[in-house]
Amino acid sequence: MQIELVFPGKPISKDNRAEIGWVFAAGHRRRPVIRIPEKYVLWEAKIKIRALEQIARDARFPIKSPIPVEVWIRFFYPYWPSAPDLHNSPKSFCDALNRVVWEDDSQIWNSHLVKRVDAENPRIELRLRIMDRKEIETNDAASC
Repeated sequence: MQIELVFPGKPISKDNRAEIGWVFAAGHRRRPVIRIPEKYVLWEAKIKIRALEQIARDARFPIKSPIPVEVWIRFFYPYWPSAPDLHNSPKSFCDALNRVVWEDDSQIWNSHLVKRVDAENPRIELRLRIMDRKEIETNDAASC
């Protein structure tokens, strides 16, 4: 099975966006807490909603664990300086799709990442393929 999904809008990352705050516990002791900015929380919700719209009523989703998947993710940013490191964006995006597209992003065995610029249409494109168990049991490291 292969499926393609498109998520319009500028991709963002939760890495380096968390803030440290303080809460007061019993006995008036302060303890640090990490707060995820509202901008990221709203973006993640938008990704989940857009995914649900595209896979509505498809009984194959979320893909049950331990079924392995392979993903191709293309991030299109509005302009070059706004594009974060390529390794930061997939984590946020894949976390947003947990329990919607797959049970958990730990099911991703292969990933292919691309970062591009499209000023007219910033977006994320996801192509997903369910892998055969034999693919993950073979040792093809020599082909890398």
